[in-house]
Amino acid sequence: IATGYVLLMIATSRWGGSAVATQATGPSAARTMVGPVPLWSQRREVIRDLGASYETGELTFTPSPRYTATGRREVGLDPALIAAVRATRRGDNFLSWSRFPIAASDVVGDSLRVTLSDARYGSGRTATWATMEVMVPAPPLQRAPVP
Repeated sequence: IATGYVLLMIATSRWGGSAVATQATGPSAARTMVGPVPLWSQRREVIRDLGASYETGELTFTPSPRYTATGRREVGLDPALIAAVRATRRGDNFLSWSRFPIAASDVVGDSLRVTLSDARYGSGRTATWATMEVMVPAPPLQRAPVP
């Protein structure tokens, strides 16, 4: 029974991914996650990676596959911030584990407090078991030339 369930989840995720790819509007996604929703066999959670943001949505299978976008989340990570976060052990571990990382940062003295989350497990605005913080050096401020 367990093997049958796992195979069914794999098949419906692949079928759902194809449905999302053909029904989604806007930019094409670099990658898409179609994941099961606990206790809902006819519904899937969708996350589409659009580069600077993730599109979230819902896929239902009855009577036929139908994708509905429900929102967008800014990723909040640029290459310099990714490098700074990866320079910390905890940050590197988190980014190695996370499939859809989200970051929010604020200045604390001469550092940045970077709050990392994964779009699969919440909005990134509130702490969950999949949220952590790291401190990294703040980048130098860009100053306008004095005339």
